[in-house]
Amino acid sequence: MVTAAGTEAAGPARVWVLTLAVCALLGSGLVACGRSQDDEAATRSLASSLRTGYAPIDAEQAACVAQSWVSEIGLETLSSSGALNHTTTNDLGKVILPRDDAIKAVDALNDCTDLAALTTQIVAGSLQATVSQTDCIQSVVDDRVATRWVEADLQGKATDDVFLLGAARCMSTPVADRRAISTLTRNLREVPGLSQSQADCVARGLVEQVGTHQLTAMGVLGKRQVLARALLRTRSPRGWRNWAPMCSPVVCRPRTCWQRRWRNRSRSRGIRDQTLPAQGLQRGQLPQLPRRPADESR
Repeated sequence: MVTAAGTEAAGPARVWVLTLAVCALLGSGLVACGRSQDDEAATRSLASSLRTGYAPIDAEQAACVAQSWVSEIGLETLSSSGALNHTTTNDLGKVILPRDDAIKAVDALNDCTDLAALTTQIVAGSLQATVSQTDCIQSVVDDRVATRWVEADLQGKATDDVFLLGAARCMSTPVADRRAISTLTRNLREVPGLSQSQADCVARGLVEQVGTHQLTAMGVLGKRQVLARALLRTRSPRGWRNWAPMCSPVVCRPRTCWQRRWRNRSRSRGIRDQTLPAQGLQRGQLPQLPRRPADESR
């Protein structure tokens, strides 16, 4: 696969460039090699859009991916899905491909690029991650995670929440987590029906399950880690008071209850279901703060 630095085998990308050279020597360009002028124009448009949508990708990688998309998926599907509109800055974030075609598209990305490294760079860049935080994200984003994420993204599924990649836990620090728990607990005590221990349990669960950085991005925590007033106003029987049964005075209930409550609340507030990770609270245990690399600066 091709890396951003071009240090690994460039197989498909170099083959594609050599093909262009051979076609040019034949004197009739891409048409001589079975590619129409429409295919050529579409490839150029897609390559430019890829360099915009997947910023770390280089020109050779983008051309390789675009050529594969045109030949394997076809102009009709690429156009109807929103991937191709013959501009150089088409928003690939709005693409909705059928599942089989999304798989083909990701196969091309895997063939022409180091998709895991590319995804890591995109996520780290969007979060303005430090070097140590980027290393943490890289340890989470393997080939399988990157492939599943991009496949879902190209099908139009809700995947722009970077917590899907575990990045949120890499971004916050133990100090920030402790402050967030303290602030959440203090503000949750204002909600009728929540005891001190229950408020602390809910606060710890939020920080473990979602992460301080992600809670901030969602608006649950403000710049000074103050619980959003909009959430405190939700005091109806369907609101925060329904979180109390999840946390007894001593322990937290199983993750199934937590996930059900969180999903219901996510839908009511327009928060994407994918925010909650697969792992959850265990019976008889207070939630533990997420682990981070031992060498990460505090």
